[in-house]
Amino acid sequence: MITLANGLFIAAGTLPLIILNVTFSRTYVFSILMTVFYTVLSFLLVALSPYLPKYIFMLVPITNTTLWTAGMLGKMGKINLEAYDAGLRAAIPSTLYIIIYTALIGTASIIIIVKLYERWES
Repeated sequence: MITLANGLFIAAGTLPLIILNVTFSRTYVFSILMTVFYTVLSFLLVALSPYLPKYIFMLVPITNTTLWTAGMLGKMGKINLEAYDAGLRAAIPSTLYIIIYTALIGTASIIIIVKLYERWES
């Protein structure tokens, strides 16, 4: 169930990236570079968790998803969260928060995608 939820959260979290790719450029090089930048940024934020305020994590959906997954694995006893920094443990979002957050991002992204598609068709 965690894997399925993680996949849905990542899919919803990458929709804004797809909007940017389609809006600004249709070349493969731009898409690849933006995706690599987004991925590196997401995982860099997780690595810098002891030094950054918690609200920074809330801005990047993939970082939220990564932290939520770590929290769920900690609750299941698969990883020891006590071994991690207190700042990282404090940044782990609740399941309700991650569901609402990704639902809002996904819904807003789909609405924007539909509007962009309607504009291109006319």
